[in-house]
Amino acid sequence: MIFTPDETIEIPELDITTLTFSTIFPDETVYLLNDADGTKITHGDMRRMYPQFTAGLQSVFNWQPGQVLAVVAWNSIHYPAVCWGTLAADGVVMGLNPGFTVDELVMRMTACRPHVILVAVDLLDTVLAVAKRIKFPTNHIVLMPNIQGKAPVPTADVARLSVWGWHSALFVDTVQPQLLALKGAAVRDHPAFIIFSSGTTGIPKAAQLTHYNYCAMIARMAADRANLLFGDNAPYLVLPFWAQPGISHCLIAGLFLGYPTVITPSNDFPQLLALVQKHRPRQLQTTPQIVNLLARDPCVVNYDLSSLTHILVAGAPTSREAITLCQDRLGVQVLNNYGLTEMTLLVTRNLPGNNRVGSVGRLYLNTEAKILGDDGQTLGYGEQGELLIRAPGVLNAYIGKTREESGIDAEGFMKTGDMAIIDESSYVYIPDRKNEIFKCQDRLVAPALIENVLFTHPAVRDCCVIPFWADRQSTYLPRAYLVLNGNYAAAERAQRDKLVSEIMAFVADRVKPHMALIGGVVVVDALPRHESGKVLRKRVKEMDALGDSVAMEIP
Repeated sequence: MIFTPDETIEIPELDITTLTFSTIFPDETVYLLNDADGTKITHGDMRRMYPQFTAGLQSVFNWQPGQVLAVVAWNSIHYPAVCWGTLAADGVVMGLNPGFTVDELVMRMTACRPHVILVAVDLLDTVLAVAKRIKFPTNHIVLMPNIQGKAPVPTADVARLSVWGWHSALFVDTVQPQLLALKGAAVRDHPAFIIFSSGTTGIPKAAQLTHYNYCAMIARMAADRANLLFGDNAPYLVLPFWAQPGISHCLIAGLFLGYPTVITPSNDFPQLLALVQKHRPRQLQTTPQIVNLLARDPCVVNYDLSSLTHILVAGAPTSREAITLCQDRLGVQVLNNYGLTEMTLLVTRNLPGNNRVGSVGRLYLNTEAKILGDDGQTLGYGEQGELLIRAPGVLNAYIGKTREESGIDAEGFMKTGDMAIIDESSYVYIPDRKNEIFKCQDRLVAPALIENVLFTHPAVRDCCVIPFWADRQSTYLPRAYLVLNGNYAAAERAQRDKLVSEIMAFVADRVKPHMALIGGVVVVDALPRHESGKVLRKRVKEMDALGDSVAMEIP
């Protein structure tokens, strides 16, 4: 059967710049607020700035339709204007994580070669190494501010940096720009952003999202505004501008719906708490890892988080206990939602006042689903299989791949790679990733179920369960990689070994025998995570193959 949403709306067919700037707020309405010094960018500023950047691209770099602008920079108030200016120039924006290595950047820029690269000045040497590898012209590299949002030039570097211009010089007000204006079916195939999928189980793929995908995203968010908890004066804490949540919620929705976004280049957990205390947002969008810390970390009591009424969590399965503890501790409602980069963010959502803990909610506006069994048959209510989605936010195909190779069937449904169950009330449950489920002695193991149990142990700050191949038993065994909380992490080796045994027993008491951690426990300082919050399981498996560990217990 095909599962359908409660409601559908009409999707406008315009380029995303025209649509977003069609909602006119007063010029003084704040769009971006820099946390460090209180500097503001208003709606009036942005309406003035983005055509100037379009003019700069066209006059300085002879910009042509469809060319790609790569941005390797930190979150800052300077970031959105270059994105909007590029889109208005009929260009494609490819934001890249400033924490990427040279190899990671080379892979992405080889797959999607940019015409211009904007790079934070403190990352210039990294990008120059990339340019050498891919034979990129260095006169098409432009500097942006550093991680502090500034453009300092140490005396020793003045001569060296003078070779490259600053992005501010590309804001040209003496040339009339040619601005993109699309209507109708053309927007369905017109690229806007390139975002690389998280690559948790393989090589990251280049998801090319169109103007129509983003028009669908923003139109649905506007229609669902009350349920998404946006308020004109309620600030939103910035998400990475190079990932789908930051593009959708901060870059686009902040303008279209008129709420301010607080900008900070990056934040750890204590800094996140300080930002909430200082700026008093109504809602916080975050990851299961942060929900677990909000529920358990002792430092939470040192901050005033009383402004929060809701926490939106997505990116991976979230344990019922962590959600319940967080809600009880903070007096908030934790709404577990579900979305994918390839589907322009939201696929399902729980609604305020109608939240079902353990579920990722019901299908979003204009979103249809079906569930396939192992033999390809379509399943119904209460049956578990792979989730497929058809919606106006679904990409046309990955770059360099056909629709079939991208997992899109003849009916337009795209495979998510997630196992799902939809109950009689149309609530969706995601037990785990299809290709992360493995067999232990011919019985299925869902890592997420074990991780949910681990997150309920007070010593566990973060965790990831992977399959460990045991030659002697000729089967995969569940093995956990753990990050320990506070004092537990600082304990002596003997105490930690005892704790590892206690954690293994704790899990064994709460899961079926084949899902006990009979593959062992590895204690590490940190787990590799994508900016979306997902653990990079492939990297954890690579760590396992190399034997990278602090402590291990194998029965």
